[in-house]
Amino acid sequence: MNAAYSLREGAFKDVMESIKTMSKSAEKWISKIPKQNWASAYFEGSRYNVLTTNATESFNALLKGARELPIAALVEQTRWKLSDFFQYRQKAGRKWTTRLTPNAEDWLAEQCILAGAYMAHQCGWTVYEVKSKYHVDEVDLEKKTCTCRLFQTMGMPCSHAIAAMGLDQRDPY
Repeated sequence: MNAAYSLREGAFKDVMESIKTMSKSAEKWISKIPKQNWASAYFEGSRYNVLTTNATESFNALLKGARELPIAALVEQTRWKLSDFFQYRQKAGRKWTTRLTPNAEDWLAEQCILAGAYMAHQCGWTVYEVKSKYHVDEVDLEKKTCTCRLFQTMGMPCSHAIAAMGLDQRDPY
């Protein structure tokens, strides 16, 4: 899981080395699977930091009793369950007083706190270099990318992007 969730290639390679130290056969087996299919550091696209199908498995559990039904009844049961689910989420969403979901608000607030410890320097119109204690990251605000890959992975600005935005008094929202 550490290899799968590593966003930086260097961190991924470090984890793979530790796997190799523990079990050469495990490292050999996992190396046969194309990295872009399972490792966040090499994944092209947005998976919003989700690597499992837990939500799908949870929903399948709701339909457990309906699996033996004829297809028309199964589709109707699925529609009914989805309708209940969406109605529940809509009611919960009406209570929100923030611009984002509560989880997204918490994540963004955490990134803003982290950004306070960084030094940002503008290198181009939209490109910034952001120095933290351990890394120097490059942020492109126009492309919405960062070398830490959180900006791309989460679809929201990472702490480095927020530090860069701070130079121009930009709103992270």
